[in-house]
Amino acid sequence: MRQGLKGVAHRRDDTLTGVRWDRLEHLLAAYYREAGYQVEHVGTGASASRFDGGVDLKLQRDDRVVLVQVKHWNAYKVPHNEVHQLIGLMVNARADAAILVTSGEFTKAAIEAATRNGLVQLIDGDELRAMLGPLPEAPPATRTADRLAAQVGEHLLHAVMDRALPSGRKAATSWAKATAATLALNRNNGARFTYPEWRRARKG
Repeated sequence: MRQGLKGVAHRRDDTLTGVRWDRLEHLLAAYYREAGYQVEHVGTGASASRFDGGVDLKLQRDDRVVLVQVKHWNAYKVPHNEVHQLIGLMVNARADAAILVTSGEFTKAAIEAATRNGLVQLIDGDELRAMLGPLPEAPPATRTADRLAAQVGEHLLHAVMDRALPSGRKAATSWAKATAATLALNRNNGARFTYPEWRRARKG
């Protein structure tokens, strides 16, 4: 277990686990569009930039702005500091609310932090799977490559988090290198599901 991070209680091995982080951003963008939101996809899955500033989607409906951050974590629980970071971003952006999504689990402290704030909604792996419904199976070779890339990328990020200083130039540089390596791994793997293909499969 990586220092400071708790492993999930239940490690999943399903279709969503094999979906790449950038595909998951696109699937959620499509989901919220269908729910009636105007969606601005600002995450790295859309821009291919190295950093997303802590926000992947900006939702707007009826003059309300909601920020969405997606954590495609399957090995570790999302901790409370991710909730606090999103609260800060929400305040700075003058957003009305925020949503933190994970394909895995949240720590108890993260749940408590969101509850205290009252404006941050947490969506864990169970709720996320219910939202998206059944996803089409990827070809075996693609699925294996995607999962390997996701696992290696997640371990790279957390290895750097263990070694990096709590703040300052060294921590920022280390994080940038790990993020760049993860993005390079993900960009070089497999075909992508398009939204129309996913919707046709979902509707049967």
